[in-house]
Amino acid sequence: MKPELSDKIKEEVMKLLKVGFIETIPYADWIANIVPVIKKDGKIRVCVDYRDLNKASPKDDFPLPHIDVTVDSTAGFELFSFMDGFSGYNQIPMKEEDKDKTSFTTPWGNFCYKVMPFGLRNAGAMYQKAMALEKIKQYLISPPVLVPPIPEYPPTLYLTIHQESLGALLAQTNPKDGKERAIYYPSKKFTTSEMNYSPIERTRVAIVWVLRRLRQYTLHYHIQLVTENDPIKYLLEKPTLVGKLAKWQVMLSEFDIRSSPQKSVKGRAIADLLA
Repeated sequence: MKPELSDKIKEEVMKLLKVGFIETIPYADWIANIVPVIKKDGKIRVCVDYRDLNKASPKDDFPLPHIDVTVDSTAGFELFSFMDGFSGYNQIPMKEEDKDKTSFTTPWGNFCYKVMPFGLRNAGAMYQKAMALEKIKQYLISPPVLVPPIPEYPPTLYLTIHQESLGALLAQTNPKDGKERAIYYPSKKFTTSEMNYSPIERTRVAIVWVLRRLRQYTLHYHIQLVTENDPIKYLLEKPTLVGKLAKWQVMLSEFDIRSSPQKSVKGRAIADLLA
């Protein structure tokens, strides 16, 4: 091994040891060799050859989806976003009895991983299952982020409609402390044909979509609708409509909804942001 490469590898191994990702181990039933990988910026990534360990490991029944299939499923959309976890694998601790199976040897001693390393057969699937999902779900349902509706108290629906999208916030004022809290945050991007609708037609699409999306809430409550879109008042208050507007008015008739003046700057601001 070239001296300059050896120095870089030692630096990376010592870095892993310093941050607590690995620890020294005198003896191990499994031992693997390191494989240095030179990154584009010239730095070294110390990988471990776990081929023998992977041959003896059962495959996960629910592996990661194929990346090509995932990317192909985004066809037809204008935007594609993703989340990149920093040292994500290294946030998952290894079981105490399995640490020695990740052992690898170097000129400076033998080490094993205290956290999940790259190269294991089921590492990707395990990471997908464990990447903070439970914490995210608990955060989303913890007050004051999202709360279940309180029976017999009417919620308020804030709705913002733009040329290409809509955003809404279903909220309810707690009778005990008088504070308004969120129940649901729906949002939608209009299709190409919907963008070509007239303002009143696009308004109809928006309100019907939101009410049906929140049907479990909107069907059983008296809903106060807060919006700056005048066509909604027209749809709700016009006694007799004809053509498509009459059809849409019938579709809205099953909901007990009334248009109200703006009364919460915060609620409207959230709906604007979602749109």
